[in-house]
Amino acid sequence: MVKCSVDQNAQDIVSLKEYFSNIISDYKDRVDERFNLQDKAVQAALNSAERAVTKAETATEKRFEGVNEFRAALSDQSQNLLSRSEYATGHQSLIEKIDGLTTRVAAMEGGNKDRVQAISFLIGGAGVLVALIVGILYIVKK
Repeated sequence: MVKCSVDQNAQDIVSLKEYFSNIISDYKDRVDERFNLQDKAVQAALNSAERAVTKAETATEKRFEGVNEFRAALSDQSQNLLSRSEYATGHQSLIEKIDGLTTRVAAMEGGNKDRVQAISFLIGGAGVLVALIVGILYIVKK
């Protein structure tokens, strides 16, 4: 009987060892599975973050392209448009030319006015002279 109980104890010890080995093995499998799932989740998060960074970089590049185009437009504008001082100089020159031409036209009109007036007096005088001659001839013929 002692043998039987030793065999029973040895069998219990073996089965207890197998029991704990199975529990440890199952626990290890669950830990490995969780680790793999967490690794997949981390990889998915990293991939998602990488895509987000790529999109953000693309958006930033597009925005900077727009800013660079705006800078180029401002640069072209500053090179092609007149400054205030350039405009003022050109405008003052045009005003002086217009004033000179106005003075010349006024002088020409004044000279013509005198001529027109003199011609009017001559024509008027000639008309009076013709009227006198016609009047004298009328009186003489009567």
